[in-house]
Amino acid sequence: MVDYEVHPTTPPEMAELATAPGIAYSLEFLAPMAPPAGATELRRSEYQPGLDLWAHGRLDPSERRPGVLFVHGGGWGAGSPCYHLRHAHQLAQRGWVTAIITYRLTASGATWPAPGEDVRAAIGWLRANAHGLGLDPGRLAVAGGSAGGHLSAMAALDPDAGVQAAVLWYPAVDLRSFAQVPEFAPMTDALLPGADHDALLAASPVGNVHAGAPPMLTFTGDVDPVTTLDDIAGFHEQLTDHGVRNELLVFKGRDHGFDFHPADWQACFDRMCAFLTSVLETSAPG
Repeated sequence: MVDYEVHPTTPPEMAELATAPGIAYSLEFLAPMAPPAGATELRRSEYQPGLDLWAHGRLDPSERRPGVLFVHGGGWGAGSPCYHLRHAHQLAQRGWVTAIITYRLTASGATWPAPGEDVRAAIGWLRANAHGLGLDPGRLAVAGGSAGGHLSAMAALDPDAGVQAAVLWYPAVDLRSFAQVPEFAPMTDALLPGADHDALLAASPVGNVHAGAPPMLTFTGDVDPVTTLDDIAGFHEQLTDHGVRNELLVFKGRDHGFDFHPADWQACFDRMCAFLTSVLETSAPG
């Protein structure tokens, strides 16, 4: 088992979010925000037909800043880019170029590899439009949670995508595990209908680790029944065995989606900023 870092504080209870102040905070947390100083907002651009991208570029497009593409979760069949609105906004405050996207979902009949192709198309769109966004195309990361973590990890592990870092929240790293749990098997059945062991492995991050992969940071809870710590730790052990820089931060007593709590969200965000700054060697303030 790979060594990992345990988050040192006791996380607050998720039940706090059911209170009136918690609900008010959650609504504010997901609300649209004005572009921060130095940034401009690109609203709902189609990066390919029927699929949308929202970006924070630089007000001065001659800048060459690092960027992050966020990919939402939702079991490959649901979810919303609004999950990452605040990530994108606060990174833009620090001088980064950021983007969030929609992609083809299984609820609309999409199957693998369609969602993965969409993420790679969005990466290509950002690079093609780098000069208008103030983006350094050689300093681009992908980030996402759960199913979005799976898609982000697969993009990071694709040498043709050429991203420089990945940040993952409780990612689905081994689709074989999903297929063995009756509660979760319908998700993999929708994503890869009729897939056998080999096909599930080929579509999983654990089946695609290689020595040229970019650095990766993962956040997860130690009592997550959906994307288990055993699976995620095994993935990081493979990264270590292949000489890939990686960090795994485990939140004690936390379940799937723990970072929706404001305190845990902030802990993850701060660590993400430190990691990406270190990896991409940005001079952006903050």
